[in-house]
Amino acid sequence: MKRLLFLAALLTLGLPLRAEPLSAIFARAWQRAPQAALAPARQDTARAGQEAAAALFPEAPSVALLHTSDRNTEDRGRREDELELSLPLWQWNQQSAARQAAQALTGEQEAAISLDRLALAGELRRSLAALRAALSAAELAREQARLATALEADVARRVKAGDLARSDLLLARQEALSSQGEAARLDAELAQARQQWRLLSGDDALPDPLEETPPGPEDIAGHPELLAGARQVDLSRAEFELARASRRGAPSLELSYSRSRDDYAAPRQDALKVGLRIPLESAAVSQPRLAAANQARIQAEAEQLRRQAELPGRIDSARAKLAAADTAARLAREGATLAGERQALLQRAFQLGELGYADYQRVLAQTHAARLGAALAEIRRASAIADLNQALGKLP
Repeated sequence: MKRLLFLAALLTLGLPLRAEPLSAIFARAWQRAPQAALAPARQDTARAGQEAAAALFPEAPSVALLHTSDRNTEDRGRREDELELSLPLWQWNQQSAARQAAQALTGEQEAAISLDRLALAGELRRSLAALRAALSAAELAREQARLATALEADVARRVKAGDLARSDLLLARQEALSSQGEAARLDAELAQARQQWRLLSGDDALPDPLEETPPGPEDIAGHPELLAGARQVDLSRAEFELARASRRGAPSLELSYSRSRDDYAAPRQDALKVGLRIPLESAAVSQPRLAAANQARIQAEAEQLRRQAELPGRIDSARAKLAAADTAARLAREGATLAGERQALLQRAFQLGELGYADYQRVLAQTHAARLGAALAEIRRASAIADLNQALGKLP
């Protein structure tokens, strides 16, 4: 029944009747979202970290070419050509720590993408609620304008017959003009809500069904926010361990090949050198980097504890909001039904001349307010269901 009324409102307002599942609309919205364009870059970042951790050397090797000659000094024929190759080496436990950090980065990037998708789902749900509210308000305003115009014509006829005073006709015209202006204002708000929905979803199609399914009891262990926080903790811990394993600069294996002669008459001599360069640890250099990594680890752990404490309360609040919205929607429906019955009774009294126009106009205003309140209460209920699904971390 709700869907039929909603489709009737779309026809009245000249809006497209196309509908598709909310999951399909969300998939299209994700393809258009800036966060989706960032997802491949996140994956490339994680992949680059894994490749760097699996590399043979922690840093790029270096090559040096040296040439020594006395041609511009004594010119005795002394000459030496030397080729040096420096190969950086992994420190003890450094490569395993780098691999763990790269694996943690991969998990963190994947969790960040899931969190971006959840954030987009929240935007889509809020935009849909705003569009439905604007649609209901505009449709009721148009209906109210039509009723006010028809009532003005009826009052004009009765004034001409002498049944009502001219002041009633002036009031009827004022109400008709006011309702037409309100309808025009709400049409503009509807156009703005449609534009926002179109920008987000990429189409005018509305979801079918209109409302999401109310969730039952859920386990929040797999909530995207908690998973993202846990992955951030894993990454901060892995980066701290990597900083501990990299307290000193990378040692390097030094290889050198040289060919030399002492003078023009001396034979050339070849030499091969092998050496190991080990940088000494300096607290002044390593301690700031280690302290920064430790600070990031502590902060990530603290934020995760905060998420774990806040999320159940947020979900309970969303459930309470849904229960209150259910009650409010039921009461608003009953109130709209009573208001409609009262209007039907008093309309007959007005037609028989037993009720003045001003009193009848107040009845119409009360009925319109009750119907609008009932429509908005239903939308708030649907929004409360969507908010609960959002709090539970469920995608459309």
